[in-house]
Amino acid sequence: MDHDATNYNPAFSATGQSRAFDLRLMAGYFISECRRLLATFGYGRVDSRYSHQGVDLTIRQAGISAGIGVAYAFSQYPVSLK
Repeated sequence: MDHDATNYNPAFSATGQSRAFDLRLMAGYFISECRRLLATFGYGRVDSRYSHQGVDLTIRQAGISAGIGVAYAFSQYPVSLK
């Protein structure tokens, strides 16, 4: 992790690791022959730990996500396995 210096903060460089996971549920419904309505709902979390010269930095981000959309599908039928 590297941050450049600014007028207010000196440069900072640290090493460490970051782990993330994301769970999502997605549903789709054909509203016409080629158009699909999509909805998603999920939860994600990222845990990061960095250190450099006695300075330890721990960052945890977590939250839910949701979305809706419309997509174009070339066909609503699966590809033939011939």
